[in-house]
Amino acid sequence: MSVPYTIRTHHTRTVKIYFRKLREALDGHSAGVPGSWRGTSADATKNSREAHPVKLSRTLFLVAIPWLLAGCAGVGVMATSDPVVKLNDANYLYTQKNRPLIAERLIWEAMEIFREKQDFHWLGNAHREYADLLLSPSVVRWRTAYSKYGFRDRTITFEGRFEKAKEYYSQARRFY
Repeated sequence: MSVPYTIRTHHTRTVKIYFRKLREALDGHSAGVPGSWRGTSADATKNSREAHPVKLSRTLFLVAIPWLLAGCAGVGVMATSDPVVKLNDANYLYTQKNRPLIAERLIWEAMEIFREKQDFHWLGNAHREYADLLLSPSVVRWRTAYSKYGFRDRTITFEGRFEKAKEYYSQARRFY
């Protein structure tokens, strides 16, 4: 029965040391760290400080990665070269997930592929999808971004997107 207690004590001490090191790293110094954060044995604390400096940086790195990826616009979107899948993904992104910026990029990528293949039926579908995007509520929710940075088609303004949507619908009809 003493072995589990020893393991539990060791892990508790190690966790306390990691929290202290994390706090020191964030504060920039060790002043004012409560004594209860330190291990029960001065030797164990000293040895743990010397043995685990890399683990703290690794822990901070592992915490920082998801935080940085959360800011990336394309997180959670599977890369594909199939333009039909790109259109389906774009529709899902702007109708269900409120992510019109990525959806717009996917639609434009699909348009380029359809132009290269000279597949005018699907190019018409892509134009219709882009017109639907311009009229979608998700674009309204991202008004600040679109007002500041604009659309991929530089002739579109946020206020003039309704007229451009009509143009994209008429282009889609011509491609059908």
